Amino acid sequence: MPFILAALQPRRTAPLSIALLLVALLLVACGGGEAAAPATEPEPEAAEAEPQEETDNEPQALSIASADASSEWSESYSSDMAFDGSTEGWEGWYTETMEPGEWIDLTLEQAATVESMRIYTREGDDSAHIAEATLVFADGSEQTIELAEETGWQDVPLEPVDTETVRIVIDSIHEHEDITFDSIALTEVEVWGTPTTE
Repeated sequence: MPFILAALQPRRTAPLSIALLLVALLLVACGGGEAAAPATEPEPEAAEAEPQEETDNEPQALSIASADASSEWSESYSSDMAFDGSTEGWEGWYTETMEPGEWIDLTLEQAATVESMRIYTREGDDSAHIAEATLVFADGSEQTIELAEETGWQDVPLEPVDTETVRIVIDSIHEHEDITFDSIALTEVEVWGTPTTE
């Protein structure tokens, strides 16, 4: 009988040292007994802000403070009408003659680097239109421009120049069969550039 009871008792197959070794390995695997923190991806570095485009240096239509002219057909067609913002009707500057040398002097509201001009020619105008002109700037420098005999706005690129005034001296005109008004017409003019800072 004692033999049978002994056979039924569970056998101790693992020594104490093996059990302690397993516990030690488990502690190492778990980081010393503390729960391992879940791995986290590093936060991406904040992207550097892209520089804002500078709009102050973009060419713009410059404000014209005043104008003077060699002649004016009448108060209704004065030099001020050349930059009033209107291309309607018969508004514009009209000279008293069709002779070369007529001029209009534009004074800007502030000094600027002038880079181009825009000039409007009206369709069906019974006056002459500018074909070629000399631009004279405040420093005495000059540039020659040519205009086509066509209706609408014409863009006139220039060599950039720092100035407060632009004088347009008419050198020649387009002569057409519809001229019945002994005058040269400048419907509208815009001066484009960037204001200079003090």
